[in-house]
Amino acid sequence: MAGAAEETRAAGGVVVTVKYVFGLARAADGRDTLTLDLPPGSTVFEALRQLGLSALELHAAVNGESAADGTVLRDGDEMILIPSIQGGLEERP
Repeated sequence: MAGAAEETRAAGGVVVTVKYVFGLARAADGRDTLTLDLPPGSTVFEALRQLGLSALELHAAVNGESAADGTVLRDGDEMILIPSIQGGLEERP
């Protein structure tokens, strides 16, 4: 794994740690933390696509701060995936 990360960095890419939280489905192999190798200039949206996830169902925080889909990821960033909150107060007639 470290070898792949070093190759990505050597090619100018970025390596991001991704964490799934709050009961969110884990990565395909069951892990709740994984390393994602991305090309330089990749955004949160592109990272979600690579993971096969929808930006409509998740919110991302990068390095502890809320991040928009267009946030550019940098080498060593930590991206935490949080399920979007849906629902709310039901309207009464």
